[in-house]
Amino acid sequence: MLADLLYILLLGATNAPNISDTIPVVKSDTLREVVITADKVRHDAEGYRLNVSSFPQLQTMDMAQMLHFLPGMVVDRNTMTVFGNRVGRLYVNGKQIHLSGEDLHNYLASIDGSNVRSIKVVESAGAEVNAQTAGMAIIKITTKRTDDGGLATISVDGDESFDGRSATPRFRIEHRSGPWSLYSNGSYMKSHREMDSRTVNSYEDTQGTVHNDANSTNNNRYYSIVIGSAYGFSSTDYLAFDAIVSNQRFRNKGLNSVIKQSQKLPEEQYQIDSYGRSDDSSHSLSSQYVHQWASGNLSLSVFAQWDCKKQQQDQHRSDATTYLNHTQTDAHHRLLTADANISHRLPGSWGKIGTGGSCSFWRNSDDTETCRFRYTEQTVAAYLSWDWEKGAFNSSLGLRYEHKEVNAAIVDSGDNRNTYDNLFPSLRLNYELNRSHGHSLRFNAQRYYRLPDMMMMNPFVQWEGDYSYSTGNPNLLPAFGKTLSAHLTLWRNYSVKATYSNSEDFIRVHEREKDSNVLCSTYANGVHQRGWQIEASAMFVIGKSGVLNLNGQRRLYTLTYGQQHVHSYLWMSSAALSYRLPYGFNLRVSGSYYSPFRSIQTKEVSRLSGSTGVSHSFLHNALDVSVNYSIRKQSTINTATSGIMSCRKTNSSIHKLNLSVRYRLQWGNRNAKVKTNTANGIERLRM
Repeated sequence: MLADLLYILLLGATNAPNISDTIPVVKSDTLREVVITADKVRHDAEGYRLNVSSFPQLQTMDMAQMLHFLPGMVVDRNTMTVFGNRVGRLYVNGKQIHLSGEDLHNYLASIDGSNVRSIKVVESAGAEVNAQTAGMAIIKITTKRTDDGGLATISVDGDESFDGRSATPRFRIEHRSGPWSLYSNGSYMKSHREMDSRTVNSYEDTQGTVHNDANSTNNNRYYSIVIGSAYGFSSTDYLAFDAIVSNQRFRNKGLNSVIKQSQKLPEEQYQIDSYGRSDDSSHSLSSQYVHQWASGNLSLSVFAQWDCKKQQQDQHRSDATTYLNHTQTDAHHRLLTADANISHRLPGSWGKIGTGGSCSFWRNSDDTETCRFRYTEQTVAAYLSWDWEKGAFNSSLGLRYEHKEVNAAIVDSGDNRNTYDNLFPSLRLNYELNRSHGHSLRFNAQRYYRLPDMMMMNPFVQWEGDYSYSTGNPNLLPAFGKTLSAHLTLWRNYSVKATYSNSEDFIRVHEREKDSNVLCSTYANGVHQRGWQIEASAMFVIGKSGVLNLNGQRRLYTLTYGQQHVHSYLWMSSAALSYRLPYGFNLRVSGSYYSPFRSIQTKEVSRLSGSTGVSHSFLHNALDVSVNYSIRKQSTINTATSGIMSCRKTNSSIHKLNLSVRYRLQWGNRNAKVKTNTANGIERLRM
C-alpha cells in the first residue's frame, strides 16, 4: 500500500518525544514541516534516518542484529558506537528505554525486524539531554502501528561453547484496541560458565615471580519483565506508562593455584578457594504525557528506579586456618528523575525553538561489616535550543545550564560535598551539497562532562587473588571535555568523519604497597587526553539480495598523567554482511578487529572476533530458525608500575555455537490505513 512507502521526517526534531513517534499526525497547517520521500537514508543536522521498509534484507533480522548494519554503527560485546560516539540513549516509539548491557540486548532481540518502520540516529546529542550524555549518540526506533489488533513474538536462544552453555527464552506482545495500546516483553536466562585466567607478577628488586592460575565456575539465573500501556485521549494527546522488574542470582566457585618463585627464597606453593554469591533485584516505573498542537508539542516524563543487591565473597587459603578474605555487602540504590520539554515553530522562516528543564535525585547506600559508603547526587538543569533551515542549510544550536551537587563519603568520616555550576553549548550544522545525490557536509561542536561510575568511587576492597586487589576513590571529580568534528557524506551511504577532542579522563592507577609484593589499583583524576579520531563507513546494497556494512577507525591520541606522556594509536575495523541464498536461506557474517594499543601503565594486545550464521523461514515467514558460530581471541593485558610487571591472560568463550528459534503471530488489522476525522480536520496516518 502507498502508506507503507511514506517516509515522514519532521525537520529539526528534538530529543523530546514527539507524538508523531507514537500516533503520527499530519495537519493541514503544518504540511510545510513534512517532507515525504522514498529515500532509504536521509541526513540532517542531527544525523540520519534509515527507512527500514526500503531494506527487505534487514526485515528478516531482529533489532539487535539489525544494529550491525546501520551506517557507522559498531557493536562490540555490549557496547554500541556510531561514528566513534558511544550510544547514550535509546528510544522506541518516542519512549526512552532505561535498560543497559544484557538487559538491553534481550529487549532489542525481542523486536522483530519486519515490525520496524524507521530508525533515527542522532550522531551527537545536543542541549536537550543531560550534559553527561551530550556528544553521545541517540537511537530512535519507530515500529509499525497495528490498529485493533496485535503482534506476538516468541523466541528461544541457546549456545554451547567450550566454557559452558546458556539458554534464553524471550517474548514480546503488542496489542491495540481503540485508544488503548498495550505491550509487554520479557526474557529469562540460565547459564553455566567456566573461565580460566593466568596472572604473572614479576618483581625487579627480588628477581622473583608469582604465578596465579585461576579457574572459576559461574552459575547465573536472570529474568526481566517489561509491561507498558498508552492511552490516546485524542489525536494530539496521549499518556504512556510502563514498569520493569528484573532479578539476578549469581553463584561463583573458584580455585587459585599460586606459585611463588625467588632467587633469594625457596619456592612456595598453595591454593586459595573462593566462594561468592550475589542476589540482585531492580524495579522501575515511568510515565510520559505528550500533547501536540499545530506548531509544537509538549512532553512531560517521570522515571523512578530502586535496586537492592546482596553480595558475599569468601576466600580461604589452603595452608591457613582462617579466612583470607570475607566480604558481605548490602546495597540499595534509588533514582528519581523528572523532565519537561516544549518546542514551538516560530512564524515565517525563523525556525523552531525548544526549551525545557529536568531535575533528578540519586542515592546509593553500600554497607559492609566494617564500612558504610553513601553517595547522593542532585541535579537541576534547563536548556534552550533553536533549529533553523533555509534551502540546503539547516542548523541546531543549544545551550544547557546544569547545577549539580554531589556527596560521596564514608559514613562518620565527614561530608565530601562538591557543587558544580556549568554551561554546555552545542552547535550542529548541516549543508546539503547535492540533495538528489545525497551529498552533505556536517559540523558538530560540543562541551560535555563525564561522572565516575560507582565502581570507581566505592572504597570497598575487592581482592583479585593473594597479591592484587582494587578499591575505589570517593574523591573523584567530574571530567570535562570538548569535541569538534566534520562529517562528509556521499551518495547517502558513504561517510568520512574527523573529530578533534581535548578532554579530561579517569585512570586506573596501579601501585605497589610499601614493603610488600601486593599490587593495588584504584582510580584517579588527572589524565589529559587530546588528539584525532577518523572514521570511515560504507554501506552497500547488493541488489535485492544483500547488504554489506563496512566501518573503519583510526585513533591518534596523546595521554598525559603527571610526568608520563603516552602516544596511543589504535586501528579498528568491522564488517557485517547479510545475503539471501537460494532456497530461502539467509547468510549473515560479521567480524571486528582492534589493533594493540597502549595507555598509561597498561598495554592491551589485539582483539579479533567474528561470527557466521545461516537462517531460514518456515510457515509463510512466521517461523525463523538460525544457527550461528562465533569466535573470539582471548584477551591479554600487561601492566607495569613500581618495579612490578603484571601480565593477565583471560580465556573465555573462544568458540561458541548458537541456535535460535523465533515465531511470530499476528491478529487483527495489520495493514496501514489513512482515516479522516471530519470533526477537527485531522488526517491520521495509521501504521
